[in-house]
Amino acid sequence: MKMELKISETTDEPLLSRKKITAEGSAEGPTPSGKEVHEAITKAAKADGKLVVIKKIRTYFGLRRLKVTAYVYNNEEEMKRIERIKEETKEEKAEEEPKEGKEDGKEEGS
Repeated sequence: MKMELKISETTDEPLLSRKKITAEGSAEGPTPSGKEVHEAITKAAKADGKLVVIKKIRTYFGLRRLKVTAYVYNNEEEMKRIERIKEETKEEKAEEEPKEGKEDGKEEGS
């Protein structure tokens, strides 16, 4: 799939140690995945991929345009302090949930 992104606006946010980036572009074929958009923003902003957080991917129905809002942090410590990072995947969470059935210590029918 071919995707082009161009940074349309960059805003410095020094109190949060980051830059807000708004990019617009086009994509052929299906809507690009978050990973593909992350790679494109990282390349366009010339930033470290670990410090880029995609906040919003807006697509327009019937058109091949998209608008992306992302943050590029100055360091990893500030990013971890400000952003909520998903630590578990859905599969890990499903494994931790108890299986349906009898619970320990309870009797049935009494």
